[in-house]
Amino acid sequence: MSKPTPEFTLDELIKTLGIRQSEGEGLTVRELTKATGWSRSFLHCRLRDLIEKGIVEVVRKQITRIDGYSVNVPAYRLREEKSKNNQEKRRRKDRKEK
Repeated sequence: MSKPTPEFTLDELIKTLGIRQSEGEGLTVRELTKATGWSRSFLHCRLRDLIEKGIVEVVRKQITRIDGYSVNVPAYRLREEKSKNNQEKRRRKDRKEK
């Protein structure tokens, strides 16, 4: 199993999920591997841990395959209550920085 890149932490993964969630959808493993630089297997292990802790949930996301067919694939996002807490923390942090 490969190690995560030093530039990307688990907290940043959670932040990435939260930012994208504001757009109304989760991120697929393909999108997360691209964003983090982590291997699929390492990412799956981290996501499984976050799901078990109740931080992340699995949703379905519709994508269009290269052959033109639309399919639903697993996507991951912060659980609603976690997302609201994170948004409030970001607002407070932004106020402090001003």
